Amino acid sequence: MFLHSLHRVVVSIVSPRRTIKQSNDQTGAQLIVAVTHSRGLNDEALARELDEIDIILGGHDHHYYVLEANHIPILNSGSDFQPATEIHVHLRKEAIAEPPASDVEGGVYEGRRARFILKRYDITEEFEEDAEVKALVDAACGDLKQRLLQPIGISEVELDGRFEVVRSRESNFGNFVCDALRR
Repeated sequence: MFLHSLHRVVVSIVSPRRTIKQSNDQTGAQLIVAVTHSRGLNDEALARELDEIDIILGGHDHHYYVLEANHIPILNSGSDFQPATEIHVHLRKEAIAEPPASDVEGGVYEGRRARFILKRYDITEEFEEDAEVKALVDAACGDLKQRLLQPIGISEVELDGRFEVVRSRESNFGNFVCDALRR
């Protein structure tokens, strides 16, 4: 099955390395942040292979974790805005080849060009709703909830969108989505 074979994707680092070098040459970037949508194992492989990166902000796995590989913190803040992470970045005057050990328990990660202090927040009912932010969200969403309740079409057959199907072979649901995107 496809999923069993997908324990690690081979990461091609030629293009990202070239892009980072060009960006540094053109802008003098002080910090390289990789924003990914990969499984943790793939982010770890990326960190081991591409030490030009300073921090990886992942988003595929639906649980909160912080890993470290090759002196690069890998942060995945979970899903559905339940946990959130505050990140403080302290740039070093000069890059160092071997940073000191990180204080993982304290949320301090020592990188080559920066120190990262990470603080996790679990978003629960105890947080008061912010009226200004709520107004912005309501304005941005408008009548979205009502529009999402409206049917946009009817299928004469049952569409199979089960994870194990769409991730392992062609499916009528996948064909439907592709057809809809082409139009």
